[in-house]
Amino acid sequence: EFGFCVLKHGEAVILCMRCALRFARNEGLLDEETLQRGERLLQKVPVHYDSRQIHAEKLTEHMLLDKKVKEGKIRLILIETIGRYKIVEQVSRTAILKAWEALR
Repeated sequence: EFGFCVLKHGEAVILCMRCALRFARNEGLLDEETLQRGERLLQKVPVHYDSRQIHAEKLTEHMLLDKKVKEGKIRLILIETIGRYKIVEQVSRTAILKAWEALR
């Protein structure tokens, strides 16, 4: 397991934001420049974790506990451009796994 107990809540949020950026880019909702800008911004907040402990399957399962889950489906709030977002309700499990793997 990823060791959720060693991450502070804010650190877990940052990690999830990085995953959401990757997801949006992979799905063609976000351009590369905005992805890089978001990554640079998030890297200013120190989050220390062992990337080898990112287990995409377990993290995806953990996402089902999030308050944004509706009727058993993961919903994501994704950035499209600075200041604009999009709520995605039909999220592909495979796409989420791919985004988590990108953080390894």
